[in-house]
Amino acid sequence: MFVQNYDPLNNFALSVFCAALPLIILLYLLALHPGKDSQGRKKLGVDARFATVTAAIVAIVIAVGIYKMPLNQAFLAWFLGALIGLYPICWIVITVLFLYEMTVISGSFDVMRHSIMKITQDKRVQVLIVAFGFGAFLEGAAGFGTPVAVCAAILVGMGIAPLEAALLCLLGDTAPVAFGGVGIPMIMMAQVTGLPVNDITAMTGRVLPFFSFLVPFWIMFTYVILLEKKSMSDLFEVFPAAFVSGISFALTQYFLAQHLGPQLIDILAGIVSIICLAVFLQFWSPKNVWTADWAKNAVKEYSAGETFYAWVPWIILVVIIIMWGTPSISKALGSVLVFKFPMEGLNGMVTKMPPVVPKPTVLKDAIFVLPLLSATGTGILLAAILSGLWLRLSASQWGDAFNTTFNRMKAPFVVVPSIVGIAFLYKYAGMDVQLALAFASTGSAFPFFSAMLGYLGVF
Repeated sequence: MFVQNYDPLNNFALSVFCAALPLIILLYLLALHPGKDSQGRKKLGVDARFATVTAAIVAIVIAVGIYKMPLNQAFLAWFLGALIGLYPICWIVITVLFLYEMTVISGSFDVMRHSIMKITQDKRVQVLIVAFGFGAFLEGAAGFGTPVAVCAAILVGMGIAPLEAALLCLLGDTAPVAFGGVGIPMIMMAQVTGLPVNDITAMTGRVLPFFSFLVPFWIMFTYVILLEKKSMSDLFEVFPAAFVSGISFALTQYFLAQHLGPQLIDILAGIVSIICLAVFLQFWSPKNVWTADWAKNAVKEYSAGETFYAWVPWIILVVIIIMWGTPSISKALGSVLVFKFPMEGLNGMVTKMPPVVPKPTVLKDAIFVLPLLSATGTGILLAAILSGLWLRLSASQWGDAFNTTFNRMKAPFVVVPSIVGIAFLYKYAGMDVQLALAFASTGSAFPFFSAMLGYLGVF
């Protein structure tokens, strides 16, 4: 029986440093270690796969050498997390990317993108729609950098410099990123903490909307004042659009977080924000319209039928995820083809100690659960298959979509299991408690350090 010790070196500060060392090494390797890119040019940071695997090895060494966790238990804790990183996390990511790639290959994504850009001729409002509303939609539908990459490319096509486009899209992605791709951050937090995912989602939804409302104003200020060097009057002209975009997104985000799981919050909030702004623009427009360069040239027009046809795959995705989250359907799917694999040697062999718990408590949750049908990724796979049939993909297009998706997942297949494995190792070794006690001891300064903790969570 391994009993957790929250000060193994009898020096709290030194013990905290040891617990934080794998994370420090991870951040150093990702952001500061000298390296070279694929063209041989010098850069800071190494490949994320090397960084995460190195951090995992260091974490195991510290868990065994400092915290005296048996080697087999340390490996099993990491392995349990790695399995969960693969399923359901990577399973969700690969299926939603598969759906996304099918829409790109079929050309329907370009039609959908065009339908959004044609809502208004004003370049400022277009930036708002693309970076905020459409970015939130893509964050919920795919996540993992997709919204910034795709939306930045759209903004570049509108004549915005690449670096500025990336900046605006990164700002826009601050509102939806807490719920991430199909709710993955919430699902992962529930897996690690053991708390109900809907409770975590609801609490997040009570805090985040206040900030979500402000993000459109932040984007407009950055674009109009900081990047375009225009006047405050140019900024105030688009404040009504920013208000409609922000308030519709924030209210939708709040409502869905209280009454629905995390999977659809960003998707639906992004769509609602775009629709509300589109309706508002039927009755209002900025006093002085900044006509986008691309709008001055001949642009192919798509019919309402073609536009609807392009949106159908995402409608299918929303409908199926709602079905998968319906209690009766979820219960029925969860009653079949569910396999449980207890981690023998770890399950029931770790004791958590006060002050974290009132009395010594044996952890009996080291079980890998494999729900083949009820998993969100399975529902997304069904949506992808139905979408491929709707889009009438050829055999070669199916193959291209699969190959592109698989190639994009090569790094996540290593990074995600490694990171989640570290999280579970921290949990069973007691290293997470060590860090939590350190943060709790900061007292009134905790709000500042909690932001630092959040940055670690992002990695």
